[in-house]
Amino acid sequence: MWCSLHYYQWNALAIAQWEVSTMGANLDILGKNRKTGWCIDLNVDNLEKVLLEAMTMKTEALYEMGQKGNLLVQENFNYKSVARKVMQLYSWLLDGGQTPAFVYEI
Repeated sequence: MWCSLHYYQWNALAIAQWEVSTMGANLDILGKNRKTGWCIDLNVDNLEKVLLEAMTMKTEALYEMGQKGNLLVQENFNYKSVARKVMQLYSWLLDGGQTPAFVYEI
């Protein structure tokens, strides 16, 4: 098992590995309830705590976290899902109708 910090979390999730991310990564899609790994405030104490927790977990639980992360990537970031979202976006922009769920107003 390996973990990643900040910029490499998508690579970890894509190959079905659990990950450690920081709060500043702005990855709302990971969410606390997805259980794909850990999201921490970046400091040595927090990193030590989460790595100790990971090392004491059962292999099956870590494997399950990785599988959930892989599913998250497949559902949201593989070429088919991205193409589908692009089609929905352009259809909405050209034809109107209901705003796609992935479009946020600021």
